[in-house]
Amino acid sequence: NNMADLAASFFLRETYGFPHDKLVYDQDGTPLKVGILDGKLVPPFGEKYVRKVKDLVLRDDDIILIGYPKTGCHWTYEIINMIIDGNAQHSNHGKMVGFMELASVDLLESCAGRRVLNTHLWFENIPKQATEKKTKIVLTVRNPKDTAVSYYNHHVSLEYVYGYNGTFKSWFALYMQGQVDYGSYFDYYQQWDHDIKN
Repeated sequence: NNMADLAASFFLRETYGFPHDKLVYDQDGTPLKVGILDGKLVPPFGEKYVRKVKDLVLRDDDIILIGYPKTGCHWTYEIINMIIDGNAQHSNHGKMVGFMELASVDLLESCAGRRVLNTHLWFENIPKQATEKKTKIVLTVRNPKDTAVSYYNHHVSLEYVYGYNGTFKSWFALYMQGQVDYGSYFDYYQQWDHDIKN
């Protein structure tokens, strides 16, 4: 580990206070750190904010961008902001400002102007007011094979967060079994399909 990795790891632990609740092991015995939220696998950080997301006060013009990790949320975030701003410039503040898993409710509520909030959470975890106010929700979807490759690289490149440095083949077995943060790609979208229809 280099100093930047150690500093980032310390920052996540101290700032977001969500020590990993579980180690998931791939077929080679390599561990992947995950957290647990209401019985579901999530990243090993952000618990104190995630549990408050349901109570976030939404504005009438809010947009919530949602998708399984690595399904194009960042690019979609930029496109939505370009449409809102009426120009083809990248946003000045970046997607993480409105990322509900890592931002305090106070920070989200203090954002000026129209907000594009974003999350990888499930319908049951988004703000309660989303259905009451009929908030616009944009759900991103990407080919699951492409998603898998990108998500593997995400886990390996953030070894200081996830503690994972295994092979793609071994990680892919975890992905197919839903043993990565946010669970199974397929279960994630089946659940969203069910929730949207009901």
